[in-house]
Amino acid sequence: MFINTDEKELNFYFFNPREDNSAMKIQQQLTYRFWHEIWADSFKEVDQISTLHSDDYVRSDYVGVLFYKDEPVLMCLYTFHDITKDWTREDSYFRAWPKKIFDDLQSEKHSKALVCSHYTLGKKYRQVADYKVKDLVLSFIHCIFQDTQYPILLATTRNSKKANQLMYSMGCEALAKDINYHGEPADLMILTRERSFQNLMVETDLAVRDVTLALWKNKNNKIKQLLPPAQQAS
Repeated sequence: MFINTDEKELNFYFFNPREDNSAMKIQQQLTYRFWHEIWADSFKEVDQISTLHSDDYVRSDYVGVLFYKDEPVLMCLYTFHDITKDWTREDSYFRAWPKKIFDDLQSEKHSKALVCSHYTLGKKYRQVADYKVKDLVLSFIHCIFQDTQYPILLATTRNSKKANQLMYSMGCEALAKDINYHGEPADLMILTRERSFQNLMVETDLAVRDVTLALWKNKNNKIKQLLPPAQQAS
């Protein structure tokens, strides 16, 4: 539909939602409205929430969004956590995560984790014929994860929308399955750096990988320049 014929019209943006960037002012506004529209419908469907506040969006450390021409196509939110801290374990995002999972991760010497959340795909791009746009977002997750140097990535999936199957396809493993989250079953996922690299470089479709790596290389900013020293994982 649009990938194979108009790749020059694709652009990837990666930014902190709490920081003003005059060069990306329009893209930042369009990205927020895109996120809000999709997730307002989602939470209304699941929790009968009539008003979606911006908290979940603004509290993230970074937003990764793919544009086609002047329109957001897909995005994810990324947040850095120290899972040894009480305030992380008691974060509302982890409300469905059993304490034992954190204890087990800590016993395996894990402390730093990148959380990927709010996987968002534009409605009209969900049935793209060439190769599925969802494969692009998975490849972008790999690129971002690899460049952060964080050892593990964590995610909570919405199983009714088959997000768990999507995450399994990119190499994630389940820490727990069918946990009640917003009244729906969810899987709690982990992805290691080694499995991520293997999936991106060996198992990902070559055309998808080439497009993703080119867009990531030419994104608006380099993640190494964006990350504050305190957030560089050891």
